Amino acid sequence: MGIEEKLLAQFEEKDEQIRQLEGLLAESESELTQLHQRVEHIERMLHELSSSDSYKLAEKLARASRLIAPPGTGRWRALHLGLRGLRALPKLRDRQWVARKARLLLNGSRTKLGQLLDTCRIRGQRFVGPRWSLRLSLSTAPHFPVFDSVDVSIVIPVFNHWQDTLACLESIARLTSGPSYEVIVVDDGSSDGTSGLLEQIEGVVSLRNEQNLGFIGSCNRGAGAARGAFLVFLNNDTVVTPGWLEALARTFQTVPGIGLAGAKLIYPDGRLQEAGSMIWRDATGCNYGRFDDVGHPRYNFTREVDYCSGACVMVTRSLFWELGGFDSQFTPAYYEDTDLAFKIRHAGHKVIYQPHARIIHHEGLTSGTSLESGVKSYQRVNQTKFRRRWSERLELHPPPPPPGLDPNDYIRNLEVASRSQVLVIDHRLPSPDRDGGSLRMMEMIRAVRRRGHHVTFVRTI
Repeated sequence: MGIEEKLLAQFEEKDEQIRQLEGLLAESESELTQLHQRVEHIERMLHELSSSDSYKLAEKLARASRLIAPPGTGRWRALHLGLRGLRALPKLRDRQWVARKARLLLNGSRTKLGQLLDTCRIRGQRFVGPRWSLRLSLSTAPHFPVFDSVDVSIVIPVFNHWQDTLACLESIARLTSGPSYEVIVVDDGSSDGTSGLLEQIEGVVSLRNEQNLGFIGSCNRGAGAARGAFLVFLNNDTVVTPGWLEALARTFQTVPGIGLAGAKLIYPDGRLQEAGSMIWRDATGCNYGRFDDVGHPRYNFTREVDYCSGACVMVTRSLFWELGGFDSQFTPAYYEDTDLAFKIRHAGHKVIYQPHARIIHHEGLTSGTSLESGVKSYQRVNQTKFRRRWSERLELHPPPPPPGLDPNDYIRNLEVASRSQVLVIDHRLPSPDRDGGSLRMMEMIRAVRRRGHHVTFVRTI
């Protein structure tokens, strides 16, 4: 084949390619024209909708409802509940639906009633306690079992407030089950009846500091005397609830790579105090869910957090000492729990919030609430130290919420934007102890969770 024939064949091939491209271009232009027509049709529909009297009326009603009941307020929740009630009216003829709702309502009421009664008991002890004699209190002092070996060592630093220490120990003895444990109480030089109380309680390991070491020194001393593979640091102004220790221990079995687990903290009046905590770029902290509904689903699943307050945290003893324990640089207290959590995450482990470990916490009872005096005043001092140590890491954290914005809403928006979401829809909640399909569903959800995705489960009605 001559050169002219080769060139002619190449030209014909190029012409065929050009024709194909022109055909593709024509198809694309046709599709684009159809899309333009659809967009124009949708725009006309939107214009007709927004110009209709019903739309204008609905818009005015929505604006009025926002003015009367701003989102997030009590009035907004009442209005939302009323609308849900109206939507539920047609379903009242379904007996199974009514029975299921009644059962859920009774279960929730039973839980809230128990929490309320426990709160009343704690408040009654706090009111009557100072009027009791120490001898009368010791007549019903708790006692703890003694094990040759223990799984968990519960370290409780105390300084005065013997009534609160007694209430805390009584709740542990009465409500704690699951792993074997020991209770180590470190008396930081109390001047009230604390020493006499601890001498009378059977099974408790009592240590007394000759000089006041502060929260950090007392915690480290108690951890040094611990025998368990796990350490739980617990404030003496707390009251535990059933299943708390089992839930913390189970977290280390079900969450791979975990280094520390923290509890859900609840105010004595039943409001949520903390569901894990955030640290902002300026090293200030924020308790997620503060003053919100303790039973809301958004606060009732395990998740990674920046840190958990040291009022109740569990950590492996080996990791605690590998990282140097609580840093004495933050003596006497504040930011030592945050610093430990940052060290744990820096070492490649996770810090997990565990909602099933519910702890009632009298915030500020031990250290006060004023930033101007007492131990609480060290919060500002130690914030500066913490910011200096972790400045590079803090640059990756979000800034604090703008003034006037609800921190809980701000945190939720950040969480949604920073993680992938997986929605699972089923006609009923999984029951892995009853059928294979539920077991398979649970394993699928666990597999998705292990890959770092957030799972939202929706049950159809």
